[in-house]
Amino acid sequence: MISHPMDRGMQTVSEGVVSYVARDGEVLAQRSAVPPLGSNDVRVAVELTTLGSWVMPTGAGIEPLGDTYVGRVVESGAAVDPSLVGTRVLGIMRSGGASTQLVAPSFGVQPCPESYSAALAASMTTSGLVACTLASAVDVAPGSVLAITSAGFGVSCVLAGLLRSRGARVVGIREHGTDHTPLIEAGCIAVLGPEQRPRDAALERATGGRLADLVIDAGRVASRWSDIEVLLAPTGRAVTWLAPARLDWDPKRSIALGVVPELTRQFAAGGDMIARLSEHILHLVDRVVVGELSLPVHEFPVERAQDAYDCLREPSTIGRVALRFTPGP
Repeated sequence: MISHPMDRGMQTVSEGVVSYVARDGEVLAQRSAVPPLGSNDVRVAVELTTLGSWVMPTGAGIEPLGDTYVGRVVESGAAVDPSLVGTRVLGIMRSGGASTQLVAPSFGVQPCPESYSAALAASMTTSGLVACTLASAVDVAPGSVLAITSAGFGVSCVLAGLLRSRGARVVGIREHGTDHTPLIEAGCIAVLGPEQRPRDAALERATGGRLADLVIDAGRVASRWSDIEVLLAPTGRAVTWLAPARLDWDPKRSIALGVVPELTRQFAAGGDMIARLSEHILHLVDRVVVGELSLPVHEFPVERAQDAYDCLREPSTIGRVALRFTPGP
């Protein structure tokens, strides 16, 4: 699902390499010289980048925009196979991907099929991988009740579909917004909004009298244990993708994965980590295409970078936000 909110008319900058940053909530286009190319690097003309995969924007200070990206190799370093030039690729960055051109190590990009949606491929790189890591960390019996707190981010959308396919009854818990349709389409049997309290009673109404066998906290900021515990059945457990040091949770009833080291453990063994990640990401994209999973993406042309940033900061937004530089699928 691609949405296009109304244009606020941001002007474009057409000369040189242009990068986009937010300064105290205002998106700015910054022109710079063409970055130098090392012998093992490739130069990528960016087609599309996702926003806010790793860090939630605060609207304070200077924030480089963009992270995971899809683009086309336009130049290769002296030590790189020249046949890579012209290849459409998927790459991963922590920040600064919102630029008309990027220089990246050649081992850090992988081919992305021409027919694949750039928005889905880039969004799955973070949301899909985190969701899969969470899903693989828990045993879900058919018919069990599973609550996803902080539902609305891309992680929760993918997670709902993954756990629905394993027979779970998934309920989303949201603190913002009233349109829950994307989460229902993703696989939730019900979504509890900010007005549905107390949470335990609302969850029991949604499930026919049951509390959660498992709570997955999918937010970028950890929920308080008191907010988690009220949702749990007496023998229920909770899991989060955050590191244990950031939690006030009961260690006997919870699992804190620290998802980045967990992803490294899963994909670093037995070969090229980036290649294995890319293969898995594209498999997830295939599952979206055939309707097994859902990941809403709000895509904006680069001329509307301010709108994209505002959409990212809007608490009611469900799914991911992407910024497009060039035409493509």
